[in-house]
Amino acid sequence: MFQKKLYPHQQKALTEALACMNTLIAQGVEVDTQAVDTIRAMLGIKGTMPDHMNKAIESCTTNERRVA
Repeated sequence: MFQKKLYPHQQKALTEALACMNTLIAQGVEVDTQAVDTIRAMLGIKGTMPDHMNKAIESCTTNERRVA
């Protein structure tokens, strides 16, 4: 949708925000689904999450386990 108009730093920031939102969702925190859908649309993501986002979520939960 807006993907071609985004600068690389904007795309990176949105990707990180989406990864954080998905991490919060995985931890059971209630997140506004409309915000998630908007960011996904801005990045041009349809359907499934890219592998790098899944890896980011996995590394976050792994780091939490090490700290705890």
